[in-house]
Amino acid sequence: MGGAEAAGPAACEIAVPERDCPAGGADVGVPSITLATPEIARMQVDPVMLKNSYKSMLMGQFPEGARGICQYDASVKAFVVYSNVMQLIPFERLHELTSGIFGIGVSTGTACNYRATAAELLVKLGFADWAKRKLINAKAIYADETGLNVAGSSHWMHVASSTEAVYAEVLKSRSGAAMESIGILPLAKGVIVTDHYNAYARFDHTEHALCNVHLGRELQSIIDKYAQKWAGALKDFLLDLKDEVAAAGGKLSEARQLEVRAAYLAMLAEGAKECPLRERAAGEKGRIPKPGGRNLLDRAVKDINEVLRFMTSEFVDFSTNMVEQDIRLLKVHQKISGCFRNILTANEFALIRSYLLTCARNDVSEIVALNTLFSGKLPSFINLKDVEGSKLPNEALPSDCLHSLAA
Repeated sequence: MGGAEAAGPAACEIAVPERDCPAGGADVGVPSITLATPEIARMQVDPVMLKNSYKSMLMGQFPEGARGICQYDASVKAFVVYSNVMQLIPFERLHELTSGIFGIGVSTGTACNYRATAAELLVKLGFADWAKRKLINAKAIYADETGLNVAGSSHWMHVASSTEAVYAEVLKSRSGAAMESIGILPLAKGVIVTDHYNAYARFDHTEHALCNVHLGRELQSIIDKYAQKWAGALKDFLLDLKDEVAAAGGKLSEARQLEVRAAYLAMLAEGAKECPLRERAAGEKGRIPKPGGRNLLDRAVKDINEVLRFMTSEFVDFSTNMVEQDIRLLKVHQKISGCFRNILTANEFALIRSYLLTCARNDVSEIVALNTLFSGKLPSFINLKDVEGSKLPNEALPSDCLHSLAA
C-alpha cells in the first residue's frame, strides 16, 4: 500500500549581509529559530491491487477507521470536540474557524456527529461507571448544581468533583431525588462538601462540610443590612482560621480544635445579644418572627461541625471552589450558544466535559485525551479494574439518557 504525505516544514539559513561582516570574520555557528504555522497534514492512501494466478483481484487493507473517499482523522475530530466542549465555540463558528485557518471547513453536522461519537465511546468504554466509582470512594467529594436552558425549559446540571475525577449529568430537576438518581452521593464514603442548599442534607449516611465562602457572603449581607458586629467578627474569624489551618498542613490538633469551637460558640453567643428573640405578646398567635440576622446565627450554631470541618480533615477545603470552577463556564456557554437542543445533547456535552476535566486532574492534556478516545481507548490512569466486580447498584447506573448514548 503506497501513500503520499504533505511535505514537512522547510529549513533555511539566513546569511549575514556582506556590509555587516568584518574582514576575516569566523563562523561561530547558527542559532536555530523555529517558526510554527498551523496546517493540516493531508495523506493520500493508495491501496496496492494485485491479480493472482486464479485471476482474482486482491487489494491492500485501508487503515483502521478509513471508511470514506475523503475523511478527517482522529486529530481533527479531537480539535473539533475540544474547541466546542472546552473552549465553548459553537459549531457554526467552528466551521468558519476550520475553513479560515486550515482550509477544511468541518460542517456543523459533522462536528455534531463527532461530539455524539465521543460521548458514545465514553459510555461504551466504561468511563461513566469508573468516574462514579472513583467519586464514591473519594475522601472528599464536592457537589454543586447550576441551571441551564434545554429546548427552552429549565434544567439542572449536577456536578460531583474530587481531586481525581469529575462527573456531570443534566436532569430536569434540582431536587434531592434527582441527585439520588445519579447514584453518587447516596453511596459516597467520604465527606460531602456543598453549599448550604438543603437538598444535600438527605444524604446523612456520611459526614458533611459546608462552603465557608458562601457563608461569608451571607455574613457580609448581614453586615450591609443590619450592621451587626457579630457577623463581621465571625467572617474575620473564619478567614484567620483558614490561614491557620493551611499553616498547620490542613488539620489542627485536637486541643486546638476544642479551643476554636469554644471561641466560635462564644462569638455567636455575643451575637445573639445583638439580635435577641422577643417574647410572645399577650394574645399573639402563630410563629414569632425573628429579627434580622437571627436565622443565619441560629444556623451557624446548628451547623458548627459542618462549618468547621475544614479544620478537622485534611481532605476538606475551606470552600467548594474546586467544583465551582468545574461548573462556572457553563454560564458562559449559555451566553454564547443560548441553549441545548435537547437533553441528549446536553448530556453529551456534560459527559465529555467530565472526561476532559478528569484527564486534566491527572496531568493528561485534553487533546491527547480526545485523540486516545477516538482511537478506541482510554488513558492509562483510568483503570477499569477499579469497577470490575463491583458494579454499581441499579439506582446508581447511568441515567436513561446515558443509556441511550450507548445504544
